[in-house]
This record gives sequence, structure tokens and C-alpha cells, in this order.
Amino acid sequence: MNDKINRGQLVRTYIGEGLAPFKFEYKGYHGDSWKFERNMKGAVQTISIYPYRFDQRMITFELYTDVKNSTYASEMGTNVIQAGMIEDITTNSEMRGYWKYDTEDELIEVLNDMKDVLMKKGMRILVQLS
Repeated sequence: MNDKINRGQLVRTYIGEGLAPFKFEYKGYHGDSWKFERNMKGAVQTISIYPYRFDQRMITFELYTDVKNSTYASEMGTNVIQAGMIEDITTNSEMRGYWKYDTEDELIEVLNDMKDVLMKKGMRILVQLS
């Protein structure tokens, strides 16, 4: 197992390039996650990508906005939508909403899968949260 994977660079490259057409900008690594944001009709929409705290070889994402109590958020019971809450997504680990990897190539594959979910389902959820 290669212990020297530059996760941050890979996240910025593979997720960032996929989100760029949607006007998302990389906002840096804050706390324990890589943040991408866009301003849409006055609402700040955020995609936060982060490793599982108990296993750094697992990664997931959250979607949220600065809009409080949208109808969609009220229906979901939260303003933060985690990957595991999204219907019909497929991940490669036993934990719902988390992707597992061991090598840099596997991480790239995982990030591409995650990017597809974000583009196909995440954008719609962020609009609903706004």
C-alpha cells in the first residue's frame, strides 16, 4: 500500500474539474474537509469532501447551503445531506455513503465515481436545498 497519496491534490483535480462547469470553486481545506462552493441566486452552495475519521482510506461527501429551513431540508429533517442519505448511489464499501480505496489509482477511480454522483444527483439536491 502506498502511504504517500496526495489526496488533496487528487480531490482538487478530479472533483474540481468535474465541478468547474457548474461554477464551483475550490475554497481550500478547512477542518477535515476539502470545500467547493458556488453562489447561486444569493445562496452559497457547498460540497464538502472528507475522509472517514476512523479510517483515512474511506472518503465521502456532504451537501449543504447557507439557506435555513428550505422545504427540502424540512422534508429531509436536516440542512446537511450526506452521501449515505442519497437514494440509489453505489459505493464500494460496507458503510453506506463511503468509498474505500488503498492505492492512488483506486482513489482516482473513487473520485471519478463520486464526481458522477455529484453531477447527476448532487446538483439537483443543492438546488432543492436553496
